[in-house]
Amino acid sequence: MGATLLLTLVMLSAWRLGAQREELEDVEALDWWQRGVFYQIYPRSFQDSNGDGVGDLPGIGSRLDYLKTLGITGVWLSPIYQSPQADFGYDISDFRKIDPVYGSLADFARLRDGVHERGLKLILDFVPNHTSDEHEWFQKALQNDPHYADYYVWHEGKLLANGTRTYPNNWLSFFDGPAWTWSEQRQMYYLRQYHPKQPDLNYRNPAVLQEMLDVMKFWLDAGVDGFRVDSVNTLVEDDRFLDEPRSFLPGARPGSIFYHNHIFTQNQPETYEIIRKFRAFLDDYARSEAEGRACAPKTNCAQSVTVCNARRDDCSSRSTSACYEKSETCITQVSVCDTKRTECVKLGVVGCDVERRNCTQGEGPCTAQRQRCAERIVEACNSERDSCGAQSTTACDAQRQSCVAESMEACNGERESCGLEVSGCAAQVEECSSADDGSPRRPSTKAMLTEAYTDMKHTVQYYGNSTHPGAHFAFNFFLLTELNRESQAQDFQGVINAWMTTMPAGKWANWVVGNHDNPRIATRFGAEVVDALHMIQFTLPGTTVTYAGDELGMEDAFIRWDESVDPFALNVGREHYLDVSRDGCRAPFLWDSSVSAGFSNNPRTWLPVNPNYYRANLQRQTKNERSHYWIYRNLLQLKDHPVIQFGSLNVKSTRKILVIERADKSRNTVFVTVFNTGSFQENLHLSQVLNLPTKQLSVYASSSNSERTVGVEVDASRIHLRPKEALVLTNDHPLVQKGAIGNDRMLSGVGKQILHLPLKMLLFILIVGLI
Repeated sequence: MGATLLLTLVMLSAWRLGAQREELEDVEALDWWQRGVFYQIYPRSFQDSNGDGVGDLPGIGSRLDYLKTLGITGVWLSPIYQSPQADFGYDISDFRKIDPVYGSLADFARLRDGVHERGLKLILDFVPNHTSDEHEWFQKALQNDPHYADYYVWHEGKLLANGTRTYPNNWLSFFDGPAWTWSEQRQMYYLRQYHPKQPDLNYRNPAVLQEMLDVMKFWLDAGVDGFRVDSVNTLVEDDRFLDEPRSFLPGARPGSIFYHNHIFTQNQPETYEIIRKFRAFLDDYARSEAEGRACAPKTNCAQSVTVCNARRDDCSSRSTSACYEKSETCITQVSVCDTKRTECVKLGVVGCDVERRNCTQGEGPCTAQRQRCAERIVEACNSERDSCGAQSTTACDAQRQSCVAESMEACNGERESCGLEVSGCAAQVEECSSADDGSPRRPSTKAMLTEAYTDMKHTVQYYGNSTHPGAHFAFNFFLLTELNRESQAQDFQGVINAWMTTMPAGKWANWVVGNHDNPRIATRFGAEVVDALHMIQFTLPGTTVTYAGDELGMEDAFIRWDESVDPFALNVGREHYLDVSRDGCRAPFLWDSSVSAGFSNNPRTWLPVNPNYYRANLQRQTKNERSHYWIYRNLLQLKDHPVIQFGSLNVKSTRKILVIERADKSRNTVFVTVFNTGSFQENLHLSQVLNLPTKQLSVYASSSNSERTVGVEVDASRIHLRPKEALVLTNDHPLVQKGAIGNDRMLSGVGKQILHLPLKMLLFILIVGLI
């Protein structure tokens, strides 16, 4: 009897291990961007490394182990490029440089290496719609430089009957008010659909598209794995500049972006074409990389180092020579101006002497008169010397020293940029050589994710089609924009089904519930619904996108008017700033209960830390098995399950309860998420809603407000749900989840112990048992 039992257990274990290998292979057949979770980091708010109260790249690097442990797939960084920070990085003055607030290109290279060493992917925000008005292109456009004059969207405006010039049309800015700004220098209006310091690029000029493709290549060469493309719906505008019609949306203020129906400024046919060209470029780059064309030999990388050093030295030599030439010119001008002053004084004093000789008022008064005359002459000559434009010799020397220092910094920056490419090349060489077994290499996809706040019909068009693909996935914001704490089960069902039926066939779904532009989940829905939203996200098919801090259920910090920094909020004024402010959701990450929640050692951070940090921080949550953190972390492991990735989807609602079923009929396996959206206890007869393979299901995950714990069995015909309670149920009783607290309840006794033993040990036990 004992031998029979052992044999049965071993056979079951071996079968399960084999089945798990099959399932793993199924999931691994997916591309990297499909399998897991993109984790958005807003760099200013994640981790400060130098005590200035602002997050930076070294700070992010110091927290990579946390991201690896969490289980995410890809790190997405909001803009880190050089910027005047008028819109906190989305106003870019140089696409190829890192803003000093965040670090340097060397810091970026170290971060990239750290991400890749942990088996994660790195994608950057790509902002193609506009630049900063301090960008070199715009500055040259202001000067009407023939090459750059058409890089932006310009218009002379309308000339009224009274001779007044006004806006070209009624187009509105996302930041409120007209979308046009007058340039005194060029005597024209420029389009800026966002901040006045963010002029829109003109994609009807082919040179602009090529410039942005070159920017993409720079960062691909630097080793990034893809891009989240910002504000794609506003890339191209109708070139007839026609007025847009009223939207008649309830509550839309005149001057707000919601006041018009944006049929001429958003989602133009040419915009989709630009996105397809971006995708074609990325795919071609990935193919080239796989074929070895983008992967130089190590000797070439070494030669590149020499080239980079030579480039820097040549730059330094040229720049220093130019600085000395300027200094010599400056000193020559000083000499010329000083000579003029001396001659001026000499001639003037001669006149004063003549007046003194002709003076008949007596010795004392005549001497005083001459003195006053000489003082006037010296003052006049000094003024003439000042207007000559020259400085002092000391000032010329200081100017030369400053010029040399700035030039050296610029040359070192150019070397650093060149070295970044070299480092990326070396990393690619290592990857190529390790994979070079003679078989064709699968291209490592350079992913493109697009952002567009628009309706569903236009959003899904950013996917492209089978012959001309666009985004790998277009961000699905509809769980974020269409639902709130008043939404009922039918509302959730409608949004989910609408996306799945509207998304083009063969394309990959994704689900976004939070980001840096919208109030956090816990603020929009209430803290008690955070876990339910994550259960919905992780049991739906496709890729999950998480905003850093949502895994903790972080809430928006309340930011007073006098503390506000968001340009959008400041632009609408004190009366309306809370309606649009993005400051609250951008408050620093809550690491622990120390100063500034562990985000910075500076007690005064760029935005106030949420005062609830002492109880809502990560450190505290890791010690509580029912915390948002542990629930999120356990849910994330569902992305490796083939039923979640490939199973059928069935979304139902009954009264106040949302039901999401993922099933694989061939394996007779189901996962079911149930969520009570109501304010009272509800009873659910799940077996009447779904055709389940069994009435007995186990709790895979339970919300923090649930009385049930992981591993508890549930009778599908009698499920009582508290208000806002959510559960993930399954008949595939999973193994203990690595790293989870308390999840060893999932299996018990001998069965649990045996299933954890290596196969060789199980065979040994079998033999001993049979003997």
